Amino acid sequence: MLSLSYHSKTMYNSKGNALMVVIFSLVIFSSLSGVMVSMFSTSTESQLDTHFAESAYMLSESGYRYIASRYKQATTEVTKNQVLENNHQKIFKLGNSGSDGQFELSVYPYYYRVVQANAGNTMILRFPGGMPPGYTIPTTGTLGIYGSDSKYKLYNYTNVVGPDGNSVFNFTLHQSTLLTGTITPGTTVVAITYPPSNPNVANGGSLIITNPNIFPQSYGVFEIVDTTTLKSQYVYQYSSRSEINGVHKLNEITVLGDYAAQAFPFNTTDKAIAVHTSVMISSKGKSPQGATSVFERTACLGGSVGGNTDNVADGGETIMTSDFTGLVASVGNYDVTTTGQARQNAAIEIRSEEVVIRVNWQNSSNVANLSTARSNNQGLLSYALQVKIKLGDRGTIADQYMIGLSFRLDTHTTSGNITNCYGVSFFRVNNNTRNQPDWVTMLDDRFDEIRNDNLYLVLWIKQNGSISRIAHKRLDEISYPNVVSDDEINEWSSIIVKIEEFEELNGDRYNEITTYVQGENIYGRGIVNWNYPLFDLVEWNNGLSVIEDNRLTSESFDATIEEIGIHSFLDSPGQNLPRNTQFFDDFAMKVEGAGSGSSAITPGM
Repeated sequence: MLSLSYHSKTMYNSKGNALMVVIFSLVIFSSLSGVMVSMFSTSTESQLDTHFAESAYMLSESGYRYIASRYKQATTEVTKNQVLENNHQKIFKLGNSGSDGQFELSVYPYYYRVVQANAGNTMILRFPGGMPPGYTIPTTGTLGIYGSDSKYKLYNYTNVVGPDGNSVFNFTLHQSTLLTGTITPGTTVVAITYPPSNPNVANGGSLIITNPNIFPQSYGVFEIVDTTTLKSQYVYQYSSRSEINGVHKLNEITVLGDYAAQAFPFNTTDKAIAVHTSVMISSKGKSPQGATSVFERTACLGGSVGGNTDNVADGGETIMTSDFTGLVASVGNYDVTTTGQARQNAAIEIRSEEVVIRVNWQNSSNVANLSTARSNNQGLLSYALQVKIKLGDRGTIADQYMIGLSFRLDTHTTSGNITNCYGVSFFRVNNNTRNQPDWVTMLDDRFDEIRNDNLYLVLWIKQNGSISRIAHKRLDEISYPNVVSDDEINEWSSIIVKIEEFEELNGDRYNEITTYVQGENIYGRGIVNWNYPLFDLVEWNNGLSVIEDNRLTSESFDATIEEIGIHSFLDSPGQNLPRNTQFFDDFAMKVEGAGSGSSAITPGM
């Protein structure tokens, strides 16, 4: 059966602060292992262009509701899989040829269905939808089918051929696990992998795996199968999949259902992992105005034992719009222009040597209200920001630059019109001392070691007219091949930053700052996603990924403070820059506590 519901709960972060999260759940019950599968993502958005964006949002919701209804009507595992398959890459137009908008569904299961499996050594399978991006089928391995006896039947295979023109794969079975009868077409088949020994995996811990690409990148589910009894007891969820120095892990593992005391710790000695029925579903809504506003949302299907939907988590979402309403230049000038081969994609073009652009949250009902967010979060102001950046060629105006995201931004300080803020920037500055732009002269001596004309990511703070380096990371093709090519930032590379504010028992406040980057080949222009495992986590020069700093907090926050923005400091002799040089796009923010106590998303601008 299937149920559609909203769940609201209060979660507490590591410092005991309440974070209100509203979760939209689409709950699907699967016959596999008698467990329930949940599709989830956050539900509250703050739209910049209310009418067009809301229309696209409602259309994407319609896509979810449509596939939910069809799935609910299906009565067997076989017919439910057929519903998913039939709706993959299908466009539904409303009104006369889409005059009322449209939505497009894409379905990417991390499991197979049987096409044909008769007695013998061949099992013919396909995904009940599309093959997930990045999925790799091992050339030899094991498949599993959960049976009516509450046990897995395991089939070892020695070769796989496909896909053919019908997206079908032929698996050749090992002589020890031949089929002895016919398996009903449409039956679910899962991938099985055998991990190295993982002793005493704790609640919230990590699990070393093999064959990583058969697992979803984030929020997937799995079972631990005893290779002697062929039974499994618990279904586990993880937050992300990672790789460091060739070691692949599933991170932040929790058990689905209220079974933590029994399910942890566990080990993988003489155990197999069954990759449970996880499915990535995307519903893209498009408003009648077409390119004006497109809202795309991605959710994951995850397993849950005993009907406990409180354990679902945000699977990430994708939003895009071409509207730049809500931005104001505090310093310098910019234009909204078009870019790209057909020059149809709007972006922010920098028109001054120094530009600081702020979010006009105070005067726009369509942007998340930061005062409300702070009040709803016990007087603390936490949020995430991201932007994509295109730099001009070196030799024009891009010989030196500091360009990226601003936060804790305040241009109305008591010492006069001197901006205080933090920044995370792509950075390149040489060590010349003559004819430098004014902003370079504000860099304090902590920048000296990186003023060598190399490419860096830098976290900095500006106070009282001086810019001081907090941390830096050398950017090169070896460490960040998606972001850097030929010692240059690839076009439309992203910076993503999370700012979480905490308060000690004595009332002192501090920020925890976490930064990510990613290239356009992985995270394309026109998409905004808050699925952090998609990005490359930055480990700074001091070995830390999370930086604590208490110099600028929201303690003195009021409605005059800008708080959030983007900045561009360039090497240019004047205020009339050549056209088609520096651009921002997909500037977006996610604010804890905004919008009835939930996480509010401001779409990419």
